[in-house]
Amino acid sequence: MCFAAQVTAFASGPGTSAANFLKIPVGARGTSLGGAFTAVADNADAVFYNPAGLGLLAVPEFSYAFNNYLPGVSQQWLAAAYPAARGTLGLGVNYLSVKAFDSYDASDNRTGSVSAYDLAFHLGYGGALETDLEFLPSLRYGAAVKYISERLDTSKASGYGVDAGLLLMTPFKALRFGLGLENLAASRLDFIRGGAKPPFKIKTGVAYRLGAPGKAVASLFSLDYNFPEDGPRYLAAGVESTVYGALALRAGYSSFGEISNGVSFGLGFGLPVRGGREIRLDYSYGATYDFGNVHKFGFACKFGTAGAAPPPATAAAPAAPAAPAAPSLKAQEPAKSGEAEFKRQL
Repeated sequence: MCFAAQVTAFASGPGTSAANFLKIPVGARGTSLGGAFTAVADNADAVFYNPAGLGLLAVPEFSYAFNNYLPGVSQQWLAAAYPAARGTLGLGVNYLSVKAFDSYDASDNRTGSVSAYDLAFHLGYGGALETDLEFLPSLRYGAAVKYISERLDTSKASGYGVDAGLLLMTPFKALRFGLGLENLAASRLDFIRGGAKPPFKIKTGVAYRLGAPGKAVASLFSLDYNFPEDGPRYLAAGVESTVYGALALRAGYSSFGEISNGVSFGLGFGLPVRGGREIRLDYSYGATYDFGNVHKFGFACKFGTAGAAPPPATAAAPAAPAAPAAPSLKAQEPAKSGEAEFKRQL
């Protein structure tokens, strides 16, 4: 399979499977939380971790992350989310590349150069559903399709995978549960004879917030338990504490992997800018047994503020007064949203 030999150990496991690079957490924030992001999924990176999280987003977002494993081996992640009239659209690009290196024959004669890359495009959608159940007032749902391409020298393979997820919002607003299904449907990547499919995986998660965002100190605790088809079950956990919504301190742990020691740390800094936008810089650190320290740097931007008042209505020509409405036999229901109230006052 096409995943550079220098970093295969990050994603290798028992059996044979394809697209192992997709097992590596993306984004500096999710990485520093040990990959325990299934029930968090509250930024543009949700298209990778749990597409249901796209249904949480109320303003457009963009994120980018970059890291090197070894000289010439790098990984880049780019994600964007755009809320539409019904739900939110998400896009992600995951690119791991190996710079061209010299190849030699059995007699140690140079025969040319070899390069390799792994690439995945994610396209997702997430929406919200309100219920009348006291124990489950609302949920978020989502799905994403991904195109996968792997190449090593002149050999190339491509295929697709489909992910799906849910976020269950409990009456306790600080607590929610997540469910993710990776490669629920997938095609075979014929990189080697017979090929292999990206492995199916079930992800379960829980997240709990202590303190409201923006307060002096607010904390987030997340826990994931994963059931991969091609390897043993594993646990991931993370904690994040923010100070006045600006400075974030993070730590995480994952029992997955034979090379990584499982521990990760991270920092984040948010800066509000004009127009209701917010810029955030993120950093994560992870120690490995063979490759030393891995540093990941991230940048994210939110284009607007959630919950902002709707724009003022355009002035229109005065209309003839309407006839008084007949009294209703049914009590009028209260407005269910700020937008509905605004329209009623008009």
